[in-house]
Amino acid sequence: MPAYQYKARSRSGEIVTGSVTAADEDQLAQALREKDVFLTTAKETSQWKLGNGSGRALSRNDLVAFCYQVQTIMASGVSIIEGLESLSDESNSPRLQALLQKLIDDIRQGGSISDALAQHPRTFPSILVSLVKSGEATGRVDVALGRCGDYLQWWNGTRSAMLQATIYPGLLMTAVGGLVILMVTFLVPRMTNLFARTSESLPLPTQVLVSTSDFLRTYALYLGIGALLVAAGVVMYSRTREGRYHIDSMKLRLPLLGSLMRKICAARFTYTLSALHKAGVSIIDAMSIAGATVGNVAMMRAVRQARDGVKEGHNISKALRETSQFQPLVSKMIALGEKTGSLDTTLDRVNEFYDREVMQSVKSALTVIEPVMIAVAGLLVGFILLCCFLPLFKLISAVRT
Repeated sequence: MPAYQYKARSRSGEIVTGSVTAADEDQLAQALREKDVFLTTAKETSQWKLGNGSGRALSRNDLVAFCYQVQTIMASGVSIIEGLESLSDESNSPRLQALLQKLIDDIRQGGSISDALAQHPRTFPSILVSLVKSGEATGRVDVALGRCGDYLQWWNGTRSAMLQATIYPGLLMTAVGGLVILMVTFLVPRMTNLFARTSESLPLPTQVLVSTSDFLRTYALYLGIGALLVAAGVVMYSRTREGRYHIDSMKLRLPLLGSLMRKICAARFTYTLSALHKAGVSIIDAMSIAGATVGNVAMMRAVRQARDGVKEGHNISKALRETSQFQPLVSKMIALGEKTGSLDTTLDRVNEFYDREVMQSVKSALTVIEPVMIAVAGLLVGFILLCCFLPLFKLISAVRT
């Protein structure tokens, strides 16, 4: 489930703030009403921050190492408190030491491991808390922590795939844009000054390029300010609930990248749902947590819609199919798993399929994007150079005549 920073008001008018996990804002408001406080504002935050959100974030690799280290400690028969104390002594990070000490104190006061982890929703994702809680019920917390480490490591892999597919084209576009701007604002004015001394008129393509160069140099400040205002407006809009939903919906409709994002979201959903279902978490809670891990608000809303459909008695496959956000393969495979009683196995197979598809899609996208960007850059640079040389060809022709 996502983590929320909230501001609420008690009956006496006192302002109450805090951070807590909930399936959505409605569940958050209901939980606060049970404490006799009433929600005023809520903001969804990352579940990967350390402590109260101040300072540097705890890296995902540190979380993976934490899960595997605690798993090894518990599997060897060492008590959880002694193990956490050992990790604290070996750590060179004051923040991590403070976090481990807080976990130790909570457990010593009689709290369970999952309850201690749940006190830090911005450090430990809800799937980790849920898996540990299920491990406590079965007496195999070490196995649950191993699954958490596997999950976080897999999640990092999908994130790396997404970054690989988006950062490289972005850098390439930036380089091409910078080269074009440099040529238009630096090379073209010098060419204009050179040919202004002759009586020959400039060719039409060159005149268009010169006019563009003059416009950019004259209004560069206003264009820069306008671009900054537009960027600030988009950022502010993306921080609203509806704005983020519309932007994430547009991402899913992008050529090439949209399909890749949809596959990554489906892979995250099926992997998380499978891990939680195997651990004995109820399907409703598992869908709530899995929906929060997809990384796209439009897909998250689709999962919540499907979860509500399951609450009303529909099959998972039917509920997902009615959202129209997941590819037919997901609902068909889940339907097969529901009929055969092997939902866990089916979800694993869907995830394996999407893992292969994501890697293949990244390679295919980069294979297409790279030559297209190079071709576009070549055409732009070639056009600019042609416009620069046309007056020279015209001048040479006039001299010969």
